[in-house]
Amino acid sequence: MKRYITNLLITFCIIFTALVLIYCFTFGTMPIYILQAIMFNSFFSSALTFLLYPKQTYSHQRILFQQILYIVLVMCMIMTTIIIVSGQISPLSFIVNFLVVMALFFVIKYLLYKKDQATAEEINDLLQQRKKRTTS
Repeated sequence: MKRYITNLLITFCIIFTALVLIYCFTFGTMPIYILQAIMFNSFFSSALTFLLYPKQTYSHQRILFQQILYIVLVMCMIMTTIIIVSGQISPLSFIVNFLVVMALFFVIKYLLYKKDQATAEEINDLLQQRKKRTTS
């Protein structure tokens, strides 16, 4: 459970920071309602990760389906937010948002993979130390 909460917070921070930076570099200033919309999307995007990936192990097809479902839900949430905030959506906006979502998705997956890999190495080191102590 602690691992899921840690991953949820890491995901939220990465998404929120990236979206704020993209918006600030694109438009210069940020109204508070845009910041709130970004915070809302960041929170629910990270919460979806928590909800879509339970502790059970699944087949590769099920995992792929869940990841595609996650991307589709995030895109729908972003498009809905854009329509609510600005009242319109353009094909260019859709393409840019899709590319941003995909880039963030792969960056987050990579960072979480590296974090899990470091944790696994740490656990293996501890197990080897314990094994050496018990055999000595």
